[in-house]
Amino acid sequence: MSTAVVTVNKGVFRLNLRQKTLLIIGFTSLLLLTIVISSIFLGEESLQTNFGSKNLNPSPEHPFGTD
Repeated sequence: MSTAVVTVNKGVFRLNLRQKTLLIIGFTSLLLLTIVISSIFLGEESLQTNFGSKNLNPSPEHPFGTD
């Protein structure tokens, strides 16, 4: 009877739980900061609701229609 040894490559980055948690917190913070900064650069006109374009059929201006 022979015994085979199987090695598993865990990749280049071997992070413990604390390091993974800090990495996820960093990426999430960066994503939220990007959203906040991009909302500052949007104009007021871009954020307003246009009720005149409600329930329109598909057209060149709205290829999938509007809800």
